[in-house]
Amino acid sequence: MAKPAKKLLFIGIDGLRHDATGLCNLGATESPTPNLDALAMAGCHSTNMQVNDVTISGPGWTSICAGVWRSKHRVASNNFAQYTSGVFPSFLTRAADAGLRTVSACHWAPINDNLHTHETTERIGGEDEELTMCVCEMLERRGTEDLD
Repeated sequence: MAKPAKKLLFIGIDGLRHDATGLCNLGATESPTPNLDALAMAGCHSTNMQVNDVTISGPGWTSICAGVWRSKHRVASNNFAQYTSGVFPSFLTRAADAGLRTVSACHWAPINDNLHTHETTERIGGEDEELTMCVCEMLERRGTEDLD
């Protein structure tokens, strides 16, 4: 019997405060975000992320994905021209470089266009509901042979 594939599902929601979800009180009987709560209880989550001194999508997502502050990745706005991707690649680029199968499904196109650019990374764009259905289907149908 084949070993189940190890999969990572990273969910980022731009502008969502963790205190506006049920993540601060996991296991509560009523929550505004029961599906996120269930995922967090089955895996891991953080309610203490800090990304930057500015609240602009480009620098924030680059800090999350590259793992360094704006002063290092050099993305100061939603213009990625100065991004130091060769020095600080995104976590998906690092995973793809290591030979892992990677998929980036994003509503905001600049993430796929500028951060997750490895030639083997499957990039999917679209509206939230469409992306959610697509990712759920991928996680359910793809077996170990697709993700090893």
